Amino acid sequence: MKNNPDLLNKYDEIIQDQCKKGIIEKVSNQCSKETGIKHYIPHHAVVDPNKPTTKIENNVQVYRFCRVPFGVISSPFLLAATLDYHLDTYKNATAANIRENIYVDNVITGVDSTENAVTLYEEAKQIFSAASMNLREWASNSQKVLKCIPKEDQANREKLKVLGLTWTIKDDTLTVNSARNNNMFPVTKREVLQRVASVFDPLGFFTPVTLRTKLFLQMLWNKKMEWDEQLTEEDIQQWKEISFDLDEIQDYHIPRAIGLPEYKVSKVIHEAKLLAGEGPDGETNSVGNSKSSVGYLFDIDCNRFSSFIRLSRVSAWVLRFVKRLNKETISGPLTAAELEHAKLLWIKSVQKQCFGDVMVAIKENKRHNLLSQLGLIFRPGKCNQVHW
Repeated sequence: MKNNPDLLNKYDEIIQDQCKKGIIEKVSNQCSKETGIKHYIPHHAVVDPNKPTTKIENNVQVYRFCRVPFGVISSPFLLAATLDYHLDTYKNATAANIRENIYVDNVITGVDSTENAVTLYEEAKQIFSAASMNLREWASNSQKVLKCIPKEDQANREKLKVLGLTWTIKDDTLTVNSARNNNMFPVTKREVLQRVASVFDPLGFFTPVTLRTKLFLQMLWNKKMEWDEQLTEEDIQQWKEISFDLDEIQDYHIPRAIGLPEYKVSKVIHEAKLLAGEGPDGETNSVGNSKSSVGYLFDIDCNRFSSFIRLSRVSAWVLRFVKRLNKETISGPLTAAELEHAKLLWIKSVQKQCFGDVMVAIKENKRHNLLSQLGLIFRPGKCNQVHW
């Protein structure tokens, strides 16, 4: 701090500010039977650069926290226990909603209408205000909802972190974070592992891409390559292709809302941060050599597990799960209607992906180039009577 007076001044301002707000208080450094054993948190001395002759040992000031400080191991538990106890005193739907959807100091939830969203905001603010806590940084994909929330309570960012994923508020989409390739070749097994670990995809949106990276790393293990041994030219060429796919991950935007046409599921979502009182706001380990054995390596035949029937059945089970989340009780084996519905959704998805511009043109009653894309020749005549 001697070399950075600005940092020292800022440091001193924080100490003085916390003292004024009652976050910390000055105490005596003397031990006595009444006070018992004192425990000190390691701390750097505050030195005034304008007074180099000041003797630190004669100018020691001792402060203690009047509340649980951030960063203590017990802090997350104490916060969770306090919130759980406080929310338990409220017997309404909002408190139950918050209790089920709070993650440390973030509340991530959604409702099915603008009116319910505004009610959620008002009741949630009141609940936490009763505990001297401020629920702030509200965000919503609905502009109508945001107009009902004061500016000081809104998040002033277009993108927010939601459980490790990036949520683009305006488009209501999610993106997966992945470190960009630095185009440094040749590469080593250590760098491959770092790149593989940089992709955080908890829901498995890009499993077809990340699976290739893991199989590639598995192949390097099978070759018994050292951590910092350079890859062969053949392996580097294959890694370049995989790296290109990894770079593309961040460019894809995944719709956040998942639901069926007959349901309006989670049309409004909020990501709110909890600020208790006016206290302060809230390492990558280097990869070392390891003697741990690697599991048995074997080839995976994708064709063996790739099947449209399996895809339809899994999709039908997922759709049933979504219905059950909406309190619709369904049991027993899959029905023919559920399987057919799942197949139609996949067909529509492929149509939208391959002929999205054509579908928009048809919807807007505009000219389109579907025939030229399919390579069909249309001849007027009796074909006009055919029902496609």
